Amino acid sequence: MWSLAVEEQFYFFVPALLAFTPARHWRKILVVLAIASFVGCLYLSLSNQSAAFYLLPTRAWELLIGSIASMLVHSASVKNVTSKLAIPAFAVLLASPFFNSGLSHPGLDAVVVCFATAIVLLANHRLINSKVWSPIEKAGDISYSLYLVHWPIIAIANASIGTESMTVKATLLAASLVTAIALYNLVEKPFRVMQYDFKPSLVVFPALTLALFGLSHSFLKVQSAEKIEKLFAPNYGLDRSCGTNIYKDTEKCRTSQDPKIIVWGDSYAMHNIPGLSQAQKIDIRQATRSACAPFLNTAPNTKRSDFEAQARQCVGFNDSTFKFISDTPSIKTVILAGSYGQYMQDTFESISFDTSGVMQIEKSTPERAMKDMQVVVEKLKALGKQVVIISPPPPINTTIVSCIQAEMASPSLTNQSSKCLLDRKLFERSHKNVLNLMKYAETSLGAKVIYLSDALCDAKSCKTIIDGVPIYRDPGHLSNTGSVKLYQKMPNILAGINSNS
Repeated sequence: MWSLAVEEQFYFFVPALLAFTPARHWRKILVVLAIASFVGCLYLSLSNQSAAFYLLPTRAWELLIGSIASMLVHSASVKNVTSKLAIPAFAVLLASPFFNSGLSHPGLDAVVVCFATAIVLLANHRLINSKVWSPIEKAGDISYSLYLVHWPIIAIANASIGTESMTVKATLLAASLVTAIALYNLVEKPFRVMQYDFKPSLVVFPALTLALFGLSHSFLKVQSAEKIEKLFAPNYGLDRSCGTNIYKDTEKCRTSQDPKIIVWGDSYAMHNIPGLSQAQKIDIRQATRSACAPFLNTAPNTKRSDFEAQARQCVGFNDSTFKFISDTPSIKTVILAGSYGQYMQDTFESISFDTSGVMQIEKSTPERAMKDMQVVVEKLKALGKQVVIISPPPPINTTIVSCIQAEMASPSLTNQSSKCLLDRKLFERSHKNVLNLMKYAETSLGAKVIYLSDALCDAKSCKTIIDGVPIYRDPGHLSNTGSVKLYQKMPNILAGINSNS
């Protein structure tokens, strides 16, 4: 529905704009709009990726490429150029599902696909129009119907039986194709040739019925949506303002005038704050920055266009936090928490800066992460601070997240704690490096490590719902209410720690 809405807006505004401008300026107007839309898309992607993806102004450039192409169909020079590029462009389209730049979308990948499509259409090349490509042409015929039906089928299956199995995936693909072919032949094609004999009575009664149903349904859905939205709201800890580029000891980010305990880390530190402060009544300061684990002179490579600036901000934040801890003798205990995974897998990169401030990029490895952990723990201990590390919770997949959301929207009569479970062995296998890092900090560095999995998991599985409360808000983070509920089930994390608090 989102994609259809964006297209509907485009086909309303752009023709209206052209209707009020001279035809000789149409191409220039569309080119200017396309460039402005693309630049706006790149700019907004830096600060709000979701808005850049969903809003018309930042997606219009893709549709505008097609609009511009439609005005070049009869140009002989364009035909000559595109004919030479048609085969390479078609090859790019065939390869595009299997390759990506790794950059944010919409971006370079979308540019390549849109221009390649425009070239193929404008060239109208005889080789591409040959019967060899008839299956692709047939797929194109049913593509709109397939577009409409495939996602509901996948979403329903994902919420009910899961979609991890290749057998299920193949079945869903087949079901989507069969349904699309039926929709194309029984609905789409007949509508194209249908003779309309309009009678008001044929519209009024169904419209009134739909309106009444819609109002009652909307009322119930709004109530349910508000409940779900609250349960799965972002978990910023004490306050959203606590995630900054330079640590500041503000009133909103501490639970008293001078707490003796500080929680330092990324969003995986934030999500522990409600449980620590509300359930365990621990007096704390919050020093957190998203995507920035509590390491010194190490930051993850975000692979964004401003990745160096992001890395410098992360390193700067951690430096300012460590300096505050060093300059504040009243702080007795430092609680560290981070996601850590991106610092350990060689599919990611870690960034540091040499003494001259020059950026160094290296593959992330478990050995490097252990060295970074050693540095920060030993420096904190050298200051006379107690160090407590909270491990990340067992990561779950989107299928389990969908299960949790469905259960919260329509609670079942059976025990909810036995639903939406994560396999314990799968967690330990997929999270092996992070668990090893925690064991290293515990046994070799002498830090106290709190394993959230101890409260969530038994020998076979890990719970994601406790006493009707969703523990997670997404695949990795605790919800606000889930954090409180989880820490209610745990012994006090500072037991045995002399924090003078």
